[in-house]
Amino acid sequence: MMGDGTAGTWHLRVGPQPANGVAHRQPLHATLADSLMSLPFNNVEADYFATATGGTESFVVNELKQSGAFDIKAAKGGVLFRASLRAAMDMCLHSRIAGRVLMRRGSGDAGNADQLYDAVRALHPEAWVAEDQLVACRVTGTNSELRTTHFSAMRMKDAIVDACRDTHGWRPSVDTKHPDFALHARIRGPRADFSIDMCGRPLNQRGYRAQSVEAPIKETLAAALLRFGGWAGNRPFVDPMCGSGTLVIEALEMAMGTPAGMRRSFSFERWPFAGQYLPTWREVRDVSEPADDPPPMPIFYASDRDGAAVDATRANLKRAGHEEKAVVSCAPCSRVTIPWGAFVAVNPPYGERMDPRQVLSAHRDLFERAKAAGALVTIISLEEVLRQTFRWRPLRTLEVRNGPLRCQIAVYDFGER
Repeated sequence: MMGDGTAGTWHLRVGPQPANGVAHRQPLHATLADSLMSLPFNNVEADYFATATGGTESFVVNELKQSGAFDIKAAKGGVLFRASLRAAMDMCLHSRIAGRVLMRRGSGDAGNADQLYDAVRALHPEAWVAEDQLVACRVTGTNSELRTTHFSAMRMKDAIVDACRDTHGWRPSVDTKHPDFALHARIRGPRADFSIDMCGRPLNQRGYRAQSVEAPIKETLAAALLRFGGWAGNRPFVDPMCGSGTLVIEALEMAMGTPAGMRRSFSFERWPFAGQYLPTWREVRDVSEPADDPPPMPIFYASDRDGAAVDATRANLKRAGHEEKAVVSCAPCSRVTIPWGAFVAVNPPYGERMDPRQVLSAHRDLFERAKAAGALVTIISLEEVLRQTFRWRPLRTLEVRNGPLRCQIAVYDFGER
């Protein structure tokens, strides 16, 4: 790993292969010191990528600005940015909509399995993994020689394991779900871009989901729905199809100013050299602690016709520490009270989860009652369902991906009619 002489800029240069096709490797212990000089100590600036659900990138851009990032550029599947380590840690803690924050570590030749292996070895992964820690490799993209992402991930894993064995004398174990160190590769033609995951578990895993239901909305998409709807915590909140309570919990915490990652840990806390910047991380967390005197809160209602969903909502509210902040009931939409001027957030069943006729009936009934209450309704559903159901034109719409489904978030403001 070599620098180009610019302070705070990191580049990986994987040189051309020798004419005989045999790569010459220096002993890793001789080059490890050089690698350590470019690790992200203190406030050195680096390049990052925040992943995002399709359609929500603009919200991540705004979050990055608030965290102190710069050179921000939306891209397919996320947002590129540059930041100090402090700002990147702040983003991990506060982002409600990004999926992961990846530290970009450069690119290398990846025209075949051996080149990919050598490129990973050139990253000096042994500097990022401590004994008894778990590692994982994640790959997107293929080429004519690297035809499956699984094979490429296995070859990358071999490089990490061999680097640790040659340098330290031990081999790390692999855990694809809960790794301490995860290396991402994006293969494009004969090259690969490499990034290190700062998060560990994806950022949608806030730490409050004690119970779940079928096809729950991800916390990150729920937060995007609330942001797009203009939720500001200044009017009654109603979720009449609450499922496991994700929308009401996200709305509560956005109104309270609670950082999304306050209950969880992150991979960067476990890197072997974390002692160099943990004081900075503690400062970031301390500054973000919720205020002792939170702002006045509106009333929050959550209901569902399914008793199991109501139980899940109550369990998750309790785990989040909000069990006394929301009124939860088991009731169909037709019996839910909508206060005047309320913010109504809805993630109704759709796709294969319910007969389309039932979906249309439930939507129409809900909207007639929201209209009578002068409410603002923000709903996510299939575009054709929304188009076929309502005679009202939405105030604004946003195309998003919900897993494999192309969906639409639509906002209807009946208080303006």
